[in-house]
Amino acid sequence: TLQIPRRTGGLTAYFVNESAEVTASDMTWDSVTLTAKKVGVLNRWPSELDEDAIISIADKAAMEAAYAFADKEDSCGFNGDGTSTYGGIYGLFPKIDNGSYTASIYTAATGNTAFSTLDLEDFEGVVGKCPLYARGNAKWYISAPGFSASMQRLMYAAGGNTVGSIAGGTGLSFLGYPVVLSQV
Repeated sequence: TLQIPRRTGGLTAYFVNESAEVTASDMTWDSVTLTAKKVGVLNRWPSELDEDAIISIADKAAMEAAYAFADKEDSCGFNGDGTSTYGGIYGLFPKIDNGSYTASIYTAATGNTAFSTLDLEDFEGVVGKCPLYARGNAKWYISAPGFSASMQRLMYAAGGNTVGSIAGGTGLSFLGYPVVLSQV
């Protein structure tokens, strides 16, 4: 278990007259608790496969196990609702949607209810909700289909592209922030 301090409030600057005492202010903190959880994968295969193709089977099994771990981590980190399915983890979406963080939610324009209907103003509105202190580490998290249908579509429609930029792709960034693809 690890406790990480989280800033909840900062110092206040005041104008001060000559020879006057400065008004005190305090930084405020709470903490985020990180608790290690153990996740496992078990795989069985017939001994005949073991005798005939141990290296390729082991390679495939290792790749599948890595994918299973990554999928479980993403599932917990984004969708975890605190149940045993998610190892007691509360993910990003349930936390934001619990009513305590409504100031952090940006609602897309009327009619923009799918990735294919989101417009640049919707994404700019999300950026506008991001406080300055958090922008240094900010990233977009989105599915690959969502990225293609919204962000990539808007980038290509923006004009100014050359054959080289279209052939080379857009890279995974949008409005100056990195894009991280997640399948959950």
